[in-house]
Amino acid sequence: MKDLLFTLSMGLFILFNQNLYSQVSINTDASPPHSSAMLDIKSTESGLLIPRMTETQRNSISSPVTGLMIYQTDGTSGFYYYNGTVWTAVAGNGSAHYVGELYGGGIVVAVWKEAGVEEGLIASLVDMQTSGASYTMAWSGNTTASIGATAQSPIDGQTNTNAIIGQSGGGNTADRAATVCDAYTNTETGTGVYSDWYLPAAWELNQCYNVAFVVNSILGAANGFQFATYWISTENASNLAWFQYFTNGQATSNFKSTTLRVRAVRRF
Repeated sequence: MKDLLFTLSMGLFILFNQNLYSQVSINTDASPPHSSAMLDIKSTESGLLIPRMTETQRNSISSPVTGLMIYQTDGTSGFYYYNGTVWTAVAGNGSAHYVGELYGGGIVVAVWKEAGVEEGLIASLVDMQTSGASYTMAWSGNTTASIGATAQSPIDGQTNTNAIIGQSGGGNTADRAATVCDAYTNTETGTGVYSDWYLPAAWELNQCYNVAFVVNSILGAANGFQFATYWISTENASNLAWFQYFTNGQATSNFKSTTLRVRAVRRF
């Protein structure tokens, strides 16, 4: 009889507390849950551990509900949530930097990992100018002789820039695209001063174009990318080099003597 009365008493107590609190509070100080929270967890010694699983295990979850969250332990590890259609990585998963961040003397336009080490591409905060304050300039001083393979990489603008500057017969003439980038040292804006800038290669400049909306939203129209054409450090032929339209993203080649806009980049 006592056991029955005890069971009934506990049942009434639980029912009473469920009616009193429509939320749940987990803590060690017996404090009630916050009125805005269905689940209120309080601790100064421990954290919240959500389910950890591999990508294969994550994908085997049957009919995941929108908003479901897990921590993936393999592949690109980190927090993922189900957006109603696909599993999506939570922004900043395992990354210290992000596109649009003001960092390294400029603005981050790409972030990736190589062998587990984070790397990135940074664009200068302004377009380059000649000594005469012009925003347009020729590609190089030597406009008729090919530099060759050392200036034709689509991904390594630093090597291209060094080759252009080292070309005999005017390749290192001042007020030319590669030379101006190489000579550039950014002003201090709170993220450091750097002098290792260069003229971007084809795919490096394309990364800048792909995030131009983000860059211009942060830097504004005056300092952002212009609705214009920009030189690329990738050579095409003896008298031709590649450039990219920032109007539609198309890349094509033009005479090295043509004057176009220039944006410097550096890596971290």
